[in-house]
Amino acid sequence: MSMDRKYRRGSLVWPILLVGLGVVFLLNNLGIISWNVWSLLVRMWPVLLVAVGLDLLFGRRSGVGAAIAALVMIGLFAGFFWALNATGDLWYEEPVTESIVYELDGGEKATVRIDQNVGELLVGSLDDDNVLFVRGEVIVSEVERLERSFEVDDGVIDFSLSSKGQQYYPGWIFTNNGMGDKTWRLNFSRDVLLDLQLDNGVGRTELDLTELSLSSLDVNGGVGEVVVTLPENGVYRVTINAGVGKIEVRVPDSMAAEIHIDSGLGNVSVFGDYDQLGDTYISPGFENAEHQATIYLDGGVGNIQVTEVED
Repeated sequence: MSMDRKYRRGSLVWPILLVGLGVVFLLNNLGIISWNVWSLLVRMWPVLLVAVGLDLLFGRRSGVGAAIAALVMIGLFAGFFWALNATGDLWYEEPVTESIVYELDGGEKATVRIDQNVGELLVGSLDDDNVLFVRGEVIVSEVERLERSFEVDDGVIDFSLSSKGQQYYPGWIFTNNGMGDKTWRLNFSRDVLLDLQLDNGVGRTELDLTELSLSSLDVNGGVGEVVVTLPENGVYRVTINAGVGKIEVRVPDSMAAEIHIDSGLGNVSVFGDYDQLGDTYISPGFENAEHQATIYLDGGVGNIQVTEVED
């Protein structure tokens, strides 16, 4: 065996990346920075490719090369943030508030699609009101475009709301109360059977569906926190996917539930009167119960908590 083999240094990129991601997760959980910072980090993938290339060329050859590569990597990341600042993508300051008000117009069922790139989504119920279908306010940046659609056909409502464009505010990243500057608040009629399809790419989603009529709920939380309080009555299906973050589901004790959980890389906590079979939790007497919820939870990277609560 030759004694002249050159020693090759290990890569610096992946250890630095893992440490950095761990720090971000820690700051998220401590409430020092909000989950929307992940949307900004995702945009940095071209810089990461350049960093990997530099490390392959220079970083593994010598200690000096590794130090130079590390400095260049830091410079690239700093340059990326400077470019965002120079183009205005990071520092827009004037949010725009738009009112959302639509009447029932004879609607008894509804398909609702909400697509919010970055921000906080809050959904609840209207007070006793037999006129309005939805009422609320949404906040977007001045360079975003809010698209909305509302149609009623033979008693069926088709309602969609989405934002186009993705901008960042300094106050969003370092804040203890989430993304209050970019909050969407929407309250729906209690008299309409809802099929809710919600997509909040990066941010917090809180749904208080206690008083609403639900046929199905599909939530794609992307990166952030999803908190859902389910209706007390009905037969419905719930699917929640929070790729990176936390899922918390509150199930009324009057609702029989069958809960399927894919925890991914995270912890699962289930509190309530459920029989466990592997990753499935079932209320006693579920098959014959009048009120049933079939729930699918995919935590990806994060924590899942299910709690049975009193009506």
